[in-house]
Amino acid sequence: PVEYTDLEFSMLNGSGNVKFGPGKLTSNQSASTSQLTIADHSPSAAASSNGKIGLAWIRDIDDDQGKTTNVFFAIFDEDDMLAPSVGPINVTKNAGYTGDNDVPEFFSARISITTENRFVITWSDERKQGDLVEENIGFASYNLSGARIRYLQKLPGLNSTPGGTRYSNPHVVGIMGNQVFLSFERDTGTYETGYLVLESNGDHAKGPLYVPGQGKDPAAIQFLNGPILLAWQNPEGSKSTQQVTYVTLNQNTYNIATGPDELTIPFGMEISADDLSVSQDEYGNAVLTWIDSDIEQNIYYALVKSDGKVVTPPIQIFDSQGKILSVSTVGASNALYLGKSRVFLPTMMR
Repeated sequence: PVEYTDLEFSMLNGSGNVKFGPGKLTSNQSASTSQLTIADHSPSAAASSNGKIGLAWIRDIDDDQGKTTNVFFAIFDEDDMLAPSVGPINVTKNAGYTGDNDVPEFFSARISITTENRFVITWSDERKQGDLVEENIGFASYNLSGARIRYLQKLPGLNSTPGGTRYSNPHVVGIMGNQVFLSFERDTGTYETGYLVLESNGDHAKGPLYVPGQGKDPAAIQFLNGPILLAWQNPEGSKSTQQVTYVTLNQNTYNIATGPDELTIPFGMEISADDLSVSQDEYGNAVLTWIDSDIEQNIYYALVKSDGKVVTPPIQIFDSQGKILSVSTVGASNALYLGKSRVFLPTMMR
Protein backbone atom coordinates (compact mmCIF):
# COMPACT_ATOMS: atom_id res chain seq x y z
CA PRO A 1 0.00 0.00 0.00
CA VAL A 2 1.02 3.63 -0.58
CA GLU A 3 1.15 5.68 2.62
CA TYR A 4 1.39 9.46 2.85
CA THR A 5 0.23 12.34 5.07
CA ASP A 6 -1.04 15.71 3.83
CA LEU A 7 -1.77 18.99 5.59
CA GLU A 8 -5.34 20.26 5.40
CA PHE A 9 -7.05 23.46 6.54
CA SER A 10 -10.32 25.24 7.19
CA MET A 11 -10.79 29.01 7.43
CA LEU A 12 -13.04 30.21 10.26
CA ASN A 13 -14.82 33.50 10.75
CA GLY A 14 -14.82 35.49 14.00
CA SER A 15 -17.68 33.42 15.42
CA GLY A 16 -15.84 30.15 14.89
CA ASN A 17 -17.93 29.05 11.90
CA VAL A 18 -16.24 27.55 8.83
CA LYS A 19 -15.78 30.24 6.15
CA PHE A 20 -14.41 27.79 3.60
CA GLY A 21 -12.68 24.45 3.55
CA PRO A 22 -11.63 21.89 4.47
CA GLY A 23 -9.02 21.77 1.75
CA LYS A 24 -5.49 20.51 1.16
CA LEU A 25 -2.39 22.57 1.82
CA THR A 26 -0.01 19.85 0.66
CA SER A 27 -0.53 16.79 -1.51
CA ASN A 28 1.94 13.91 -1.28
CA GLN A 29 0.01 11.02 -2.82
CA SER A 30 1.49 11.22 -6.32
CA ALA A 31 5.08 11.43 -5.03
CA SER A 32 4.71 8.55 -2.55
CA THR A 33 5.16 4.88 -3.45
CA SER A 34 5.09 1.57 -1.65
CA GLN A 35 8.82 2.10 -0.96
CA LEU A 36 8.68 5.87 -0.28
CA THR A 37 6.45 7.54 2.32
CA ILE A 38 6.10 11.31 2.54
CA ALA A 39 4.48 12.65 5.71
CA ASP A 40 3.82 16.32 6.47
CA HIS A 41 2.96 17.10 10.10
CA SER A 42 3.20 19.60 12.97
CA PRO A 43 2.00 22.69 11.07
CA SER A 44 2.21 26.21 12.47
CA ALA A 45 0.71 29.30 10.82
CA ALA A 46 1.06 33.09 11.07
CA ALA A 47 -0.87 35.78 9.18
CA SER A 48 0.42 39.15 8.00
CA SER A 49 -1.56 42.37 8.02
CA ASN A 50 -2.06 42.20 4.23
CA GLY A 51 -3.53 38.71 4.09
CA LYS A 52 -0.40 36.63 3.53
CA ILE A 53 -0.38 33.42 5.59
CA GLY A 54 2.96 31.79 6.38
CA LEU A 55 2.98 28.07 7.10
CA ALA A 56 5.83 26.06 8.62
CA TRP A 57 5.82 22.30 9.10
CA ILE A 58 7.94 19.17 9.38
CA ARG A 59 8.27 16.78 6.43
CA ASP A 60 9.45 13.20 6.99
CA ILE A 61 10.49 11.05 4.04
CA ASP A 62 10.91 7.32 4.71
CA ASP A 63 12.50 4.92 2.24
CA ASP A 64 14.28 1.58 2.47
CA GLN A 65 17.41 3.29 3.86
CA GLY A 66 15.76 5.26 6.68
CA LYS A 67 14.07 8.57 7.49
CA THR A 68 15.02 12.08 6.37
CA THR A 69 13.39 15.10 8.05
CA ASN A 70 13.26 18.78 7.10
CA VAL A 71 11.50 22.00 8.04
CA PHE A 72 9.36 23.41 5.21
CA PHE A 73 7.83 26.83 4.66
CA ALA A 74 5.24 28.26 2.26
CA ILE A 75 3.22 31.45 1.86
CA PHE A 76 -0.47 31.41 0.95
CA ASP A 77 -2.83 34.23 0.01
CA GLU A 78 -5.81 34.43 2.33
CA ASP A 79 -8.24 34.59 -0.59
CA ASP A 80 -6.66 31.67 -2.47
CA MET A 81 -5.52 28.79 -0.26
CA LEU A 82 -5.64 26.18 -3.03
CA ALA A 83 -1.92 26.56 -3.81
CA PRO A 84 0.93 28.51 -2.20
CA SER A 85 1.97 31.79 -3.77
CA VAL A 86 5.51 31.09 -2.53
CA GLY A 87 7.07 27.68 -1.98
CA PRO A 88 7.07 25.12 -0.56
CA ILE A 89 10.63 25.99 0.50
CA ASN A 90 12.92 23.43 2.10
CA VAL A 91 14.31 25.58 4.93
CA THR A 92 16.84 23.13 6.37
CA LYS A 93 17.93 21.16 3.26
CA ASN A 94 18.91 18.03 5.15
CA ALA A 95 19.73 15.01 2.96
CA GLY A 96 20.98 12.60 5.63
CA TYR A 97 19.20 9.84 7.51
CA THR A 98 18.08 10.25 11.10
CA GLY A 99 20.28 8.30 13.49
CA ASP A 100 23.47 8.74 11.45
CA ASN A 101 26.19 10.84 13.03
CA ASP A 102 25.61 14.62 12.88
CA VAL A 103 22.34 14.21 10.96
CA PRO A 104 19.38 16.16 12.37
CA GLU A 105 15.87 15.17 13.26
CA PHE A 106 13.60 18.20 13.46
CA PHE A 107 10.76 18.87 15.89
CA SER A 108 8.52 21.74 17.03
CA ALA A 109 8.48 23.95 13.94
CA ARG A 110 6.98 27.31 14.92
CA ILE A 111 6.32 30.44 12.85
CA SER A 112 5.45 34.02 13.73
CA ILE A 113 5.46 37.38 11.98
CA THR A 114 7.01 40.69 12.99
CA THR A 115 5.40 44.12 12.83
CA GLU A 116 7.43 44.76 9.67
CA ASN A 117 5.90 41.65 8.05
CA ARG A 118 8.82 39.28 8.22
CA PHE A 119 8.15 35.60 8.88
CA VAL A 120 10.33 34.06 11.61
CA ILE A 121 10.61 30.28 11.91
CA THR A 122 12.19 28.30 14.75
CA TRP A 123 12.55 24.57 15.42
CA SER A 124 14.32 21.95 17.52
CA ASP A 125 17.33 20.18 15.96
CA GLU A 126 18.30 16.89 17.60
CA ARG A 127 21.30 14.90 16.33
CA LYS A 128 23.83 12.28 17.38
CA GLN A 129 27.43 13.24 18.01
CA GLY A 130 29.21 9.91 18.37
CA ASP A 131 27.44 7.97 21.09
CA LEU A 132 25.87 11.11 22.57
CA VAL A 133 23.00 13.41 21.56
CA GLU A 134 22.75 17.20 21.37
CA GLU A 135 19.70 19.37 20.76
CA ASN A 136 19.70 22.99 19.61
CA ILE A 137 17.21 25.57 18.34
CA GLY A 138 17.37 26.66 14.69
CA PHE A 139 16.22 29.96 13.21
CA ALA A 140 15.23 31.33 9.80
CA SER A 141 13.50 34.50 8.62
CA TYR A 142 11.90 35.41 5.29
CA ASN A 143 10.18 38.41 3.75
CA LEU A 144 6.71 38.31 2.19
CA SER A 145 8.22 37.45 -1.20
CA GLY A 146 9.86 34.34 0.23
CA ALA A 147 13.40 35.72 0.10
CA ARG A 148 15.51 34.43 2.97
CA ILE A 149 16.86 37.04 5.35
CA ARG A 150 18.81 34.81 7.77
CA TYR A 151 19.39 31.15 8.52
CA LEU A 152 21.02 29.88 11.72
CA GLN A 153 21.50 26.18 12.37
CA LYS A 154 21.78 27.02 16.06
CA LEU A 155 20.97 30.23 17.86
CA PRO A 156 24.06 31.81 19.47
CA GLY A 157 23.98 31.68 23.24
CA LEU A 158 21.97 28.44 23.24
CA ASN A 159 24.70 25.91 22.61
CA SER A 160 23.94 22.31 23.44
CA THR A 161 26.72 19.97 24.56
CA PRO A 162 26.61 16.30 23.47
CA GLY A 163 25.27 14.29 26.39
CA GLY A 164 24.77 17.52 28.38
CA THR A 165 22.58 20.61 28.20
CA ARG A 166 19.80 20.55 25.59
CA TYR A 167 17.61 23.36 24.20
CA SER A 168 14.20 22.54 22.72
CA ASN A 169 10.48 23.35 22.42
CA PRO A 170 10.83 26.89 21.03
CA HIS A 171 7.79 29.14 21.01
CA VAL A 172 8.07 32.34 18.98
CA VAL A 173 5.76 35.35 18.89
CA GLY A 174 6.09 38.72 17.20
CA ILE A 175 6.29 41.72 19.54
CA MET A 176 6.46 45.50 19.19
CA GLY A 177 9.56 47.07 17.69
CA ASN A 178 9.90 44.59 14.80
CA GLN A 179 11.23 41.95 17.19
CA VAL A 180 10.27 38.44 18.25
CA PHE A 181 10.03 36.91 21.69
CA LEU A 182 11.41 33.37 21.80
CA SER A 183 10.75 31.17 24.83
CA PHE A 184 12.32 27.75 25.12
CA GLU A 185 13.09 24.80 27.37
CA ARG A 186 16.56 24.12 28.76
CA ASP A 187 17.30 20.61 30.00
CA THR A 188 20.30 20.31 32.31
CA GLY A 189 18.94 17.27 34.14
CA THR A 190 16.09 19.49 35.35
CA TYR A 191 13.86 21.53 33.09
CA GLU A 192 14.06 25.33 33.00
CA THR A 193 12.16 27.95 31.02
CA GLY A 194 14.21 30.62 29.28
CA TYR A 195 13.61 33.40 26.80
CA LEU A 196 15.29 35.65 24.26
CA VAL A 197 14.30 38.82 22.44
CA LEU A 198 15.53 38.68 18.84
CA GLU A 199 15.66 40.99 15.86
CA SER A 200 14.07 39.57 12.72
CA ASN A 201 17.55 38.74 11.41
CA GLY A 202 18.29 36.58 14.47
CA ASP A 203 20.51 39.06 16.30
CA HIS A 204 20.07 39.13 20.06
CA ALA A 205 18.34 42.14 21.60
CA LYS A 206 18.02 40.64 25.10
CA GLY A 207 18.86 37.39 26.89
CA PRO A 208 18.96 34.54 27.31
CA LEU A 209 17.18 34.99 30.64
CA TYR A 210 15.58 32.34 32.84
CA VAL A 211 12.58 32.33 35.15
CA PRO A 212 12.86 30.92 38.69
CA GLY A 213 12.27 27.24 39.37
CA GLN A 214 11.55 24.40 37.00
CA GLY A 215 9.60 24.80 33.79
CA LYS A 216 8.88 23.16 30.45
CA ASP A 217 6.79 23.69 27.29
CA PRO A 218 6.57 27.52 27.51
CA ALA A 219 4.26 29.84 25.58
CA ALA A 220 3.91 33.63 25.50
CA ILE A 221 1.97 36.60 24.14
CA GLN A 222 2.41 40.37 24.26
CA PHE A 223 -0.48 42.36 25.71
CA LEU A 224 -1.85 45.22 23.63
CA ASN A 225 -0.43 47.73 26.12
CA GLY A 226 3.08 46.27 26.01
CA PRO A 227 3.84 43.79 28.83
CA ILE A 228 4.54 40.17 27.94
CA LEU A 229 2.96 37.14 29.57
CA LEU A 230 5.21 34.08 29.70
CA ALA A 231 3.66 30.84 30.92
CA TRP A 232 4.99 27.32 31.33
CA GLN A 233 4.27 23.95 32.91
CA ASN A 234 5.90 23.70 36.33
CA PRO A 235 6.72 20.10 37.34
CA GLU A 236 6.97 21.29 40.96
CA GLY A 237 3.43 22.65 41.26
CA SER A 238 0.88 22.27 44.03
CA LYS A 239 0.38 18.84 45.59
CA SER A 240 3.50 17.58 43.78
CA THR A 241 1.75 17.92 40.43
CA GLN A 242 2.61 19.78 37.23
CA GLN A 243 0.73 23.08 37.11
CA VAL A 244 0.59 26.12 34.83
CA THR A 245 2.75 28.99 36.11
CA TYR A 246 3.21 32.45 34.62
CA VAL A 247 5.01 35.77 34.93
CA THR A 248 4.50 39.14 33.29
CA LEU A 249 7.56 40.90 31.87
CA ASN A 250 8.26 44.63 31.56
CA GLN A 251 8.09 45.62 27.88
CA ASN A 252 11.23 47.77 28.09
CA THR A 253 13.61 45.69 30.21
CA TYR A 254 11.99 42.25 29.70
CA ASN A 255 12.63 41.60 33.39
CA ILE A 256 9.94 39.99 35.56
CA ALA A 257 7.28 42.51 36.62
CA THR A 258 4.89 40.14 38.43
CA GLY A 259 4.99 36.50 39.47
CA PRO A 260 5.72 33.69 39.23
CA ASP A 261 2.07 32.83 39.96
CA GLU A 262 0.37 29.45 39.64
CA LEU A 263 -2.92 28.65 37.96
CA THR A 264 -3.94 25.53 39.84
CA ILE A 265 -6.42 23.10 38.32
CA PRO A 266 -9.66 23.49 40.33
CA PHE A 267 -11.57 21.03 42.53
CA GLY A 268 -8.58 20.49 44.85
CA MET A 269 -7.72 17.34 42.94
CA GLU A 270 -4.22 16.05 42.31
CA ILE A 271 -4.35 16.59 38.54
CA SER A 272 -1.38 17.67 36.44
CA ALA A 273 -1.51 20.18 33.57
CA ASP A 274 -0.29 19.51 30.02
CA ASP A 275 -0.55 20.93 26.47
CA LEU A 276 -0.50 24.58 27.53
CA SER A 277 -1.52 27.19 24.96
CA VAL A 278 -1.61 30.99 25.30
CA SER A 279 -3.49 33.47 23.14
CA GLN A 280 -5.36 36.75 23.55
CA ASP A 281 -8.98 37.88 23.55
CA GLU A 282 -10.30 40.99 21.80
CA TYR A 283 -10.04 42.98 25.03
CA GLY A 284 -6.30 42.35 25.32
CA ASN A 285 -6.42 39.76 28.10
CA ALA A 286 -4.28 36.62 28.03
CA VAL A 287 -6.24 33.43 27.47
CA LEU A 288 -4.57 30.29 28.81
CA THR A 289 -5.91 26.82 28.05
CA TRP A 290 -4.55 23.39 28.90
CA ILE A 291 -5.63 19.81 29.45
CA ASP A 292 -5.13 17.38 32.31
CA SER A 293 -2.23 15.01 31.70
CA ASP A 294 -3.62 12.23 33.87
CA ILE A 295 -6.71 11.21 31.90
CA GLU A 296 -6.47 13.68 28.96
CA GLN A 297 -10.21 14.26 28.86
CA ASN A 298 -10.72 17.83 30.10
CA ILE A 299 -9.79 21.33 28.90
CA TYR A 300 -9.19 24.10 31.43
CA TYR A 301 -9.23 27.86 30.93
CA ALA A 302 -8.05 31.00 32.73
CA LEU A 303 -7.98 34.70 31.88
CA VAL A 304 -5.16 37.03 33.01
CA LYS A 305 -4.77 40.83 32.73
CA SER A 306 -1.60 42.64 31.71
CA ASP A 307 -0.86 43.53 35.35
CA GLY A 308 -0.70 39.81 36.15
CA LYS A 309 -4.04 39.73 37.99
CA VAL A 310 -6.37 36.82 37.30
CA VAL A 311 -9.69 37.85 35.77
CA THR A 312 -11.13 34.34 35.52
CA PRO A 313 -9.52 31.66 37.71
CA PRO A 314 -8.98 28.20 36.22
CA ILE A 315 -12.22 26.48 35.28
CA GLN A 316 -13.06 23.36 33.34
CA ILE A 317 -14.65 24.30 30.00
CA PHE A 318 -14.78 20.96 28.19
CA ASP A 319 -15.24 17.31 29.14
CA SER A 320 -14.72 14.75 26.38
CA GLN A 321 -16.95 12.23 28.17
CA GLY A 322 -14.34 9.49 28.33
CA LYS A 323 -12.60 10.13 25.01
CA ILE A 324 -8.86 10.88 24.91
CA LEU A 325 -8.21 14.46 23.77
CA SER A 326 -5.66 15.37 21.12
CA VAL A 327 -5.12 19.13 21.03
CA SER A 328 -2.79 21.48 19.19
CA THR A 329 -0.70 23.96 21.15
CA VAL A 330 0.12 26.17 18.15
CA GLY A 331 -2.17 28.77 16.67
CA ALA A 332 -4.96 30.44 18.60
CA SER A 333 -5.20 28.33 21.75
CA ASN A 334 -7.09 25.12 22.51
CA ALA A 335 -10.53 26.71 22.79
CA LEU A 336 -12.77 29.15 20.94
CA TYR A 337 -13.90 32.22 22.88
CA LEU A 338 -14.75 34.86 20.26
CA GLY A 339 -18.47 34.17 19.80
CA LYS A 340 -21.12 36.90 19.69
CA SER A 341 -22.48 35.71 23.04
CA ARG A 342 -20.22 34.92 25.97
CA VAL A 343 -20.73 33.09 29.24
CA PHE A 344 -17.99 33.33 31.85
CA LEU A 345 -18.05 30.86 34.71
CA PRO A 346 -17.97 31.43 37.59
CA THR A 347 -20.32 34.34 36.97
CA MET A 348 -18.91 37.75 37.82
CA MET A 349 -19.64 41.38 37.07
CA ARG A 350 -17.79 42.87 34.09
